[in-house]
Amino acid sequence: MIAYINNGSRMSGLMVYLAGPGDSNEHTNQHIVAGHSVITGRDDFAGQLDRATALAVAHEIDLPRKLFGTKVEQVVKGKAQQEFASGTAASVAVLEATEDVNVWHCSLSIAAHEGELSDDTWSQIAHDFMDGMGFTGADGGVPSRWAAVRHGLSENGNDHIHIAASRVREDGTVVSTWRDRVKASKLCAEIERKYGLDVIESRSKPRTERNANASVPTRAEVEKSAARRGQPSPFPGRNGAPSRRRSGSSDPGLSRSEPNQPARVQLRQVVSETAAAVSGPEEFLRELDGQGVLVYRRLDENGRMTGYAVADPADTNAKGNPIFFGGHTLAPELSWPKLNKAWESRSGVDLVPTAPRERTDTIVTRLGAATTAVKNATEAVRTGTEDPAPIAAAAQSVLSGWARASERQSDRRDVAAISWRHADAARCGGAYEPSRAGTHARALRDASWTLSALRTFTAAGRAHAPTMELALALAALLVELSAWHERSHRPVHAQASQAAADGCRQYTDTYASVDLYGRPKTTVPVSQPTTMRSGGVRANPTPNRSHDGRGQGPTR
Repeated sequence: MIAYINNGSRMSGLMVYLAGPGDSNEHTNQHIVAGHSVITGRDDFAGQLDRATALAVAHEIDLPRKLFGTKVEQVVKGKAQQEFASGTAASVAVLEATEDVNVWHCSLSIAAHEGELSDDTWSQIAHDFMDGMGFTGADGGVPSRWAAVRHGLSENGNDHIHIAASRVREDGTVVSTWRDRVKASKLCAEIERKYGLDVIESRSKPRTERNANASVPTRAEVEKSAARRGQPSPFPGRNGAPSRRRSGSSDPGLSRSEPNQPARVQLRQVVSETAAAVSGPEEFLRELDGQGVLVYRRLDENGRMTGYAVADPADTNAKGNPIFFGGHTLAPELSWPKLNKAWESRSGVDLVPTAPRERTDTIVTRLGAATTAVKNATEAVRTGTEDPAPIAAAAQSVLSGWARASERQSDRRDVAAISWRHADAARCGGAYEPSRAGTHARALRDASWTLSALRTFTAAGRAHAPTMELALALAALLVELSAWHERSHRPVHAQASQAAADGCRQYTDTYASVDLYGRPKTTVPVSQPTTMRSGGVRANPTPNRSHDGRGQGPTR
C-alpha cells in the first residue's frame, strides 16, 4: 500500500475534485466510505457524491476552523531563501513564503494486481490509518473531522481511497503533522500485514537504500515536454497538450542531454556529466553557466556556498519564471555536500599534452589504464573481495567521463545513452560514500577523471581499438553488477545494469563496421558470441546520423 500526502488551503476545492469526473474522466461512483461521525451520521451524505453534496461535506469538515478562526500556516523555506537572495527584506521574504495548509489530503492505493477491496474493508483501513495518524482522538486527544472518498480505479487500475481531513480539531487546536510521511509509511506496513495485502519489503531497508533512486518527473512535467514538441499528452483521456508551452516548441531542450525529455531529466543528465568532468566547485559552476544552465547559489550568512539549484531558461512556470531544481532533488549523488566529497577524494591529473603526437599517445594510454581498472573491478565484484556498491557508482563516473570526452557526435550520443541507462543502477546504499570506496572503486574514479581531463577525443585512428576494449570491459563489469543487484533483491537496479551492458555490447557491434581511421569497412564482421544474459533494453543498432551540430541524445 502506498500513501501519498499533500497539503492545501481549500477543503471545498478538494471535495469538489474528489466528487468530480477526475482529470481523465476516471472517477466513477464517487461515495464516502468512512469519516468522522458528523459526516457518516448524516443520511444526505450517503450515496453518490455530487457537487452540492461535496460542498456540504466540505463545510462540515471545515466548520471548527471557521468557528475558532484558527490559522494553520507554514513557511516554505526554499521560497523564503529565494526571496531573500533576490534582495527582499527578511521579514517580507518570510511573509511571502508563508502558506495556508489547513487541509490534509492523503490517498491510499494498492497495486493493480491485488484487485479491488470492499467498501467495508476500505472503511476499516481508513479508520486504522487515521487512528494512527492522530486525527481521530484514539490516543485520548480531541478528534478532527475527516472523510474518506472512494471513486473507482485510477488510470493504472489501482484501487484507492482519498482522505480529506482538517488540521483543526473540534476544540480549535491544530493536529501535528510532523514527520507524517514517515508515520504513514509505518502504518501502511502494519495495514499490509493485517489485511493480507502485498508487503513492500523496501520499507525494511536502510534509508540510504530506500532513497537511492533519482526523482521521477511529475505528470505535469511530462505533459509540458510533450507540449514543447507540439504533441498531445501521453496520458490517456487527454484530448490535447496543455495550453502553456515551453518556449520554442521545436527546441529539443538542453544541449548534451537526451532530447525531448522533461526538463528535470535533461538537467540531471547535464549536471551529472559536468560534475564528472570538472575538478572542483568553481569549475563546475562555470561549466554550467557556459552551457546555458541557470544556476542559483545558496549562500549562508558568511557568504559560503551551501547549496545550488539549476534551471533550464526555457522551462518556466505560469508567471514566466524559470523552474529551479535543487541538486539533491535531481539525484541523491548531485547534492552539494556529496559533490564536494567526490571532488575532494579525486586525485590530481596532469594537463593533457598539446603536441598532437603526445596527445594521441596520452589518449591511448589513458584508455588502456581505464580498461585495466575496469577489468580489476570486475574481478573484485565477481569474487566478492570489495564492496560492489562504490564500484557501481564509480562505473557510472567512467561512463559519464567517456561520454563527456567523446568528440564525435555519434560516439557521444551512444555512450551517453548507456550512461543514462546505468544511472539508476548506480544509486544504491553507500554507493556514493567516498569512505566506503575500496582500492578498485578509487581506481575507477581516477580512470573516469583521466578520461574527463582529455576534454575531447575521437574514438578513431589509434584510439579505436582501445575504445572498443574499454566498451567490452565495461560490458563485463556491468553484467557482474547486474548479477550482484539480483542477489541483493534489487530487480530494477539489475535491469538497469543489464540494459547498460547490452548498450556497451551494441556499441562495439555498431562500430565494428568502422576501420581504425573511422572509415566504413566494405564488409561488416560477424560479432563474437557473448556470455551476457538476455534482457534489458537494447540500443538502436543503427544510430541516427543526422544532426544540427549539437550534442543529441538517443533516438527513442
